[in-house]
Amino acid sequence: MTHNKNKMRVTLLFYILCLSALFGYTQSQKISLFSKSIPCESNVAMSLTYDFERKMIVEVELPEMWFFPAENSNKKSAAVLIIPGGGYGGLSYEREGNQVASWLNSLGIAAFVLIHRLPSPAYGDCQNSVPLTDAKRAMELIRENADLWKIDSSQIGVMGFSAGGHLAATLSTKYLYKYDDSLSTTENYNARPDFTILIYPVITMSLPETHYGSRKNLLGLNPSNDDVMLFSNENHVTPNTPPTLLIHASDDKAVVVENSIKYFSALQLNAVPSAMHIWEKGGHGFGMRGGEGAIKSWPVVAEDWLIQREIIR
Repeated sequence: MTHNKNKMRVTLLFYILCLSALFGYTQSQKISLFSKSIPCESNVAMSLTYDFERKMIVEVELPEMWFFPAENSNKKSAAVLIIPGGGYGGLSYEREGNQVASWLNSLGIAAFVLIHRLPSPAYGDCQNSVPLTDAKRAMELIRENADLWKIDSSQIGVMGFSAGGHLAATLSTKYLYKYDDSLSTTENYNARPDFTILIYPVITMSLPETHYGSRKNLLGLNPSNDDVMLFSNENHVTPNTPPTLLIHASDDKAVVVENSIKYFSALQLNAVPSAMHIWEKGGHGFGMRGGEGAIKSWPVVAEDWLIQREIIR
């Protein structure tokens, strides 16, 4: 059994290297989030499983992040933790992960693609908390190693797409969330992002505006009202929520634009520096492809916002 598992992992590594060569990306480092025990570890054995046709990761046993250093690594740079979407049922590691990291690198920003555990009934009571546990841990590790990785510890943001946007907003509003402190070696490091970028994000778990697939995967078929409220991020914005940029298309049929509008309204109510750009057309899941029509300019809008926030120059 062990021999077969090792053989499978070697084969998987070969395919990953082939993909990296094909798309021109170099993952300089894969960083495990937990060096010892993993909080809420599942008893169900799973592996890092790829759906190569859809370019999705569909199972995650050991959470990690992929580090892409900034192109100019001779001085400290800003950094962004990228959280791909996939309805909490997978991770779109290419279009909403590696390609985004490449774009950020071109701006002189270091990038980390988060490969977090996907919520599953196998985690029992931890089903809805394992993604946040992994995201918080990733932010702690980036700050802990900021000097080593030549990162400005005061300019570390989070960027999420679709359900990854929900997790990014959850981290931005629940960065004080506590998992098992005995497993953390980074308890002195702040997990609050310094800025947040949300691209067609799932924000609410309330019907009818929520994305039903994300809600079902995160909270189960019949979630309690308390859980729905707890994971509806528009309810948890405070004046300490990070400055935020929201990008959405009004014709998004998968994650309706009311998600971004609700979050933006909460940010404004709490006087959080924020901007929202809504295009008439663009659909959902455009990632770095640019989508339809004028929404193709969203990376330029995001770059301008980063300049205005003095994150890049």
